Parts: sequence; C-alpha cells; structure tokens
Amino acid sequence: MLKAYREKITLIHQELGIPASYESQRKLPIQKECSRPVSAGLDIFNREAFMDSATLLAWQGMQTTAEQQGITLQLVSAFRSVEYQEESFEDSPAFEWLCKHAAEHDFSLSFPRDNQQGFLYEPWHWCHSANNS
Repeated sequence: MLKAYREKITLIHQELGIPASYESQRKLPIQKECSRPVSAGLDIFNREAFMDSATLLAWQGMQTTAEQQGITLQLVSAFRSVEYQEESFEDSPAFEWLCKHAAEHDFSLSFPRDNQQGFLYEPWHWCHSANNS
C-alpha cells in the first residue's frame, strides 16, 4: 500500500515539476493519505471541511478542552499572507494555549522556527501525529 502511494506521489511530483529529491532534502515524512475522509463540519467560511476520523476525534477533543479553558479554536482553510498570520496568530491566546496543550491531543507545530525541513516558521500550521505513522 505504501509503495503504491509513493508511486502516486512520485507521478504527481513529476507532473508538477517537483524534484525527486524534494522529500529527502526537506526531511519530510511521508504523509498517509486519508482514504475515508469524514466531515468535520463547516469552517469559519461555511465551507465543509473533511479529515481522517482519528484526526477529527483528536481535533474535537482538543477543541473541547480549549473551550473549557476559555479558548476558541477554529477550523480555517484559506490564504493569508505569512506576515498577517504570524502577527495575528502568534500573539493570540489560542497560539499560547496550543503551545501548552496541543501535544495532549497528539497535535504538534508543523514548522517551528529553525525546523529541520527548512520551511518558514508557520505558527498557524499544526499536524495530528497519527497521520505520520
């Protein structure tokens, strides 16, 4: 299954002109593709969002725990400039709460400062660790 998935990703990379060495150069783990996405409800723009069922359960648990502590976490999927996101999110109570509690729900900051992948710091980008196994 993983071999077929890697082959699929390789073809997509070739079509998009992404170098074959990209994954290894950036030290990116292969992300398991969600084969049975479930609805996570509407995002803040009223678009239906989908995710893996284990990720949804973890997201809902983290969202509920944050809410009990007076922090609202929202599902957002839209373009915003890096400058806007860093300034508005990094200084928010939600970011502070996530830094303290996201790991309790198997979420981690995807691209912290000086990350091994060499990506820009993205304080708004969090990943559910069950997708990395």
